[in-house]
Amino acid sequence: MPKHIAFDAAVLDETIYIVPDDAKLTISATNANDVSHLISPEVETVVVIMPYDKQQLTDKGKQATEKLIGALKLEPRKVALISLPENPGFSFRHMRQASQLKQVILLGCSLKRLGVHVDILRYKPFIFNGLGIIISDSLEVISDTDKKVFWVRLQQMFKLI
Repeated sequence: MPKHIAFDAAVLDETIYIVPDDAKLTISATNANDVSHLISPEVETVVVIMPYDKQQLTDKGKQATEKLIGALKLEPRKVALISLPENPGFSFRHMRQASQLKQVILLGCSLKRLGVHVDILRYKPFIFNGLGIIISDSLEVISDTDKKVFWVRLQQMFKLI
């Protein structure tokens, strides 16, 4: 009987390294790619942000994100904000440690950047492995028309309307 492979395992990036037998293992107390501390188990919503310039989130971007979280009536302790320039090793698999996770909002970021190779439309919520996911342009550059569509779709996703 063929072995069952979960859909998410088939589309997530994984890297395999072959290490020579005579290689030495060095364990470091700090690891720049360790982002496991970013999401606590009680988090229900993850907001992943890639600033427009791909460098640093501007004050305008921070204020827009905070306003968005407030408008969605989310409890701050149940939201994880992940800035990709500050956490370049972050990927979709890191979200699994949040046992209460229900929604993911991607701002200026694609699922492919997080290691999930699924094409979806912006501003259209969809379900992937039980998670509600929506993708938007960066809040720093989103057009007024797209902002209105995004807001309506967010309200639907979070059951505010």
